[in-house]
Amino acid sequence: SGTASLFEEWQFRVMGKWDALAKDKECDQKRTELASKVSDALRDDAMKISMDLGLGKLIQADGVPKLVAMMKESVSTKRELEAMELYKEGNKPRGLMSRQQGESMLGYVIRRKRWWTRLKALDEKYSVSENILTDMLLDGSRLNHQEKLMVLTSVANQKEFQLVADAMILHHPKVHEEEGGRKQYASEPKPFM
Repeated sequence: SGTASLFEEWQFRVMGKWDALAKDKECDQKRTELASKVSDALRDDAMKISMDLGLGKLIQADGVPKLVAMMKESVSTKRELEAMELYKEGNKPRGLMSRQQGESMLGYVIRRKRWWTRLKALDEKYSVSENILTDMLLDGSRLNHQEKLMVLTSVANQKEFQLVADAMILHHPKVHEEEGGRKQYASEPKPFM
């Protein structure tokens, strides 16, 4: 769609396919087909950039790399704003980057790592200490105060992101909300009725 936050992933996928065709016997034909498929998948600002390049140039031997270069130039102006928004969202303890209802702890930790990787890819100027990243991880985990203390105690109060993340995954793999608001863990036996 032309957003800066999704550009790196899109570039990786498109150029990976482009490079993979280099040794193919029908390289030129398949690269033309790839250009068509890439063009079909574009939306919003990305489609406008493709149209500015023109279909004739897009289907040439170096068309897809030219399109990727134009996209990169376009998103570079948006990077700072998107990085700022992404950072703000990651700071919210109950925002989109917090652990969602029924989400496994592993899934949550992976999303937080991707958030930080994507933020650094958008703007390398962002620098946050490991202590703060770990606090953000804990704050968004939807664990209560006691559960957070248990996690920190299990790692001897070391605020190393990976240590804390591993402890969270080990101690709280999946939390289910019950009707009464009490949390029940996947490993906890169900009460007899």
